[in-house]
Amino acid sequence: MFPFPSPTSTPTRPRARSANEVSSSPGPSSFAETTATAPSRGIAIPSGLVAGVVLRCVDRGCLVALEPAPSGRAPSGRAPSEQGDEAPLWTRRAASCLLVPRPGDRVLMTRAPEPFVLAVLERNDAHTEPATLEVEGDMRVRSRGGQLELEGDAGVSVQTRATLELTGRALKVRSEAAEVATEALTAVVRRFRGRLDEAGLVTRTLDTVVERVTQKAARVYRTVTELDQLRARHFDHRADHSARISADNTVVTARQVVKVDGEQVHIG
Repeated sequence: MFPFPSPTSTPTRPRARSANEVSSSPGPSSFAETTATAPSRGIAIPSGLVAGVVLRCVDRGCLVALEPAPSGRAPSGRAPSEQGDEAPLWTRRAASCLLVPRPGDRVLMTRAPEPFVLAVLERNDAHTEPATLEVEGDMRVRSRGGQLELEGDAGVSVQTRATLELTGRALKVRSEAAEVATEALTAVVRRFRGRLDEAGLVTRTLDTVVERVTQKAARVYRTVTELDQLRARHFDHRADHSARISADNTVVTARQVVKVDGEQVHIG
C-alpha cells in the first residue's frame, strides 16, 4: 500500500536550502537508485513492492515464493541483515488483477497492510492452457462512444451454462459456412426475405399453415410414392398446350353434371 497523508494532518512546507547545501547533498544518480531491479529480470520493482514466483493457486489465493531483495534494500523496510531466506507467503489476488496467476508465473505483490498479488509480470512458458481473465460476480465490459471488437487469430468461442442473449438494433453475420445444431429452434419474424442459389431440406414431418401461397417456377417435379390428396372448395388446373391424366383406373364423379366439351371427343 502506498502511504497517503492523513485528512487531518497539516502539510509542512519544506525549508529552503542554500546553494552549498544543494550541491553537497547526495541524490539519486539514476532511476535505478529509487527502484529495486530484480536480478537477471531487468524489470524495475517500485519501492514498497516485492516480486515472487507462484507455487500454487487455490481459488483467489496464491502461495508465492518471494524473490531475494536486491543488495542494499530489504522489502517492507526491514534491514538487509534481517532478510535471510523467507518462507513462501499465502496471498490474495487483488480485484484489479484480472489475469489469473498460474504456478511458475512471476508476480508483483505487496505485503502491507496484507499480502496481495497486484499483477502478473511474466508468464510461465511451460503452461499450454489459455490465459484466463476472471472476476467474482457479474461483469460488464463497456466502450463509451466507441466500438468494442473481439478478435482471435485461431477463433473466438463464447460459452455459458445458462442463456446466451444478443440484443441490438441490427444483427449481421458474415461467414463462408454456418452450422447450427440444437434440439429446438423457435423463430418469430415479422418479415422474411431470402435469396438462395441452392437449397435442400430433409425432414420426417413438415406442417405448414399459411393464408396465401404464391409460387412461380419454370419446371416442377414431384414424386409421391403413396398418397397425394387435395381438399379444396374450388379446384382449377389449366394447361396452355396439353393436359394428361394416366392411371390403371380413373374415376370421375359428380353429384349433378359431368361435362366434356371439345371439337373432338374420343372415347374408347
